[in-house]
Amino acid sequence: MNLLEANAPTAGIGQISHGASITTNYNSPLVDSRTPDIIVAPNVGVVYTGSATKQAEHGGLANEDINMMLLVSNPGVKQNTIYQFVETKQVAPTIIQLLGLEAVKLEGTTVLLCLFSTGAISPLYQ
Repeated sequence: MNLLEANAPTAGIGQISHGASITTNYNSPLVDSRTPDIIVAPNVGVVYTGSATKQAEHGGLANEDINMMLLVSNPGVKQNTIYQFVETKQVAPTIIQLLGLEAVKLEGTTVLLCLFSTGAISPLYQ
């Protein structure tokens, strides 16, 4: 950790997350082997590559990489613009709910309640 912090300006490191700071967005690495112990986010515009021709990156942790618009079109959804935090894990269950099907009952993932004009939602998601 100290080596990363000491070389952050040279390496273009913007933020280093470890320990409790990781658990604000991810499961604890102490209980979930899929969660890394350290996450290093580069400064905006920094791309690590050995290629002289690389022009772009596929996304990352920058604000413009993780904040995006979600457009939903369905005859049962009232036209509206809503500014609300959405987790990607909510998208698929919401689509399935709009199709009149049931999903992720065991996980307890909530659908995007703001899309249902009647406010009535399946008991599975309450």
